[in-house]
Amino acid sequence: SYNPMRPKNIGRNTHLKTNSYGGLTEIFAIYRKTLMKLGQKHYQNQPYYLNFFSNGVPIPSEVRWYLANNDLETKFADPFDVDPEGSFFNYLFKESYESGPPHLLVILRALRADLSREFSSSPAGDKKLKSWFHTQGIVEMNWDKRILSLLTLNDSEFS
Repeated sequence: SYNPMRPKNIGRNTHLKTNSYGGLTEIFAIYRKTLMKLGQKHYQNQPYYLNFFSNGVPIPSEVRWYLANNDLETKFADPFDVDPEGSFFNYLFKESYESGPPHLLVILRALRADLSREFSSSPAGDKKLKSWFHTQGIVEMNWDKRILSLLTLNDSEFS
């Protein structure tokens, strides 16, 4: 992508220069001027808005993949909004079935072959999956610690 702080380069490829393409030099100059006028210096260091749920919890990349590859628009109008009871956010943290793992862990197991092999889709496998996530998964996944606090994991299951 074009970086107005390096106006002579086209995208991240430093070998592509704006002055190598004739009339593009002027077009990129106008584009750069417009970006700067609209606050590029301020906004370039802001976190990407759509990387977070509306409560500020970061959206894990696995959840982003799930959102992008499943037709969820009809079920969840705004998948980033946490407020409605039936929101995608609340869906992620609810049990997939009575005493089962939350949907978030079911999605994670489906996306990772190692977890699918290690933790079968059975009551015993589900319990082991929840235990793994509670004790080491959250660290291994490098997810925000608020996610762990939101999961319906009963500590008595792990003692």
